[in-house]
Amino acid sequence: MTATDLAARASIGRATFYRHTDSPSRLLDEALRAELDALRSEALRDMPNEAFERRRRFEATLVKVVEHVIEREAIYGPALLTDSAPGVATMLLGHVRESVMQAQREIGLSFWNGDETLPFDSDADRFAEAAATGFAYLFVGVLVSWLPREGHRDPHDFLRLFNTLAPRWWLTAGADSTPLDEVDTELN
Repeated sequence: MTATDLAARASIGRATFYRHTDSPSRLLDEALRAELDALRSEALRDMPNEAFERRRRFEATLVKVVEHVIEREAIYGPALLTDSAPGVATMLLGHVRESVMQAQREIGLSFWNGDETLPFDSDADRFAEAAATGFAYLFVGVLVSWLPREGHRDPHDFLRLFNTLAPRWWLTAGADSTPLDEVDTELN
């Protein structure tokens, strides 16, 4: 869809459109990012103190992100499954990474239990950044393979697949290791 198409549908001129954004793809990214920001804010609000409850909340948010993608599959599908909209795929990857980094800063979400030596010559901040980046790529990678499935797609099935493929350190620091297909992942 072009800027002219969008402006006409909004009953505004192209100049007005360009006063608010520089391209249709930027407008789309901003709209999707705002929706993802709301999910992140909801997840981080009144976060429980207990590690297992934090893990449940975080994973419930992953389910909500998958639901968000399914509801907007006409946008995300081509972006994730082809090269037709690489900006959307990059935005999703970046947002997941930023969300994990924010959760690490604000609520102490940890991928490292501190019991072992860091796996490379680094400090905890660099490890946290590497973990968030790896998490984001794994999340989007699993989404790319899971999204084209035929028929009904249950986001909890995505979560089970994600957790099966995730490394052992995935959100186990300070939490019991109950398989998440055995716990309720609804937000409170």
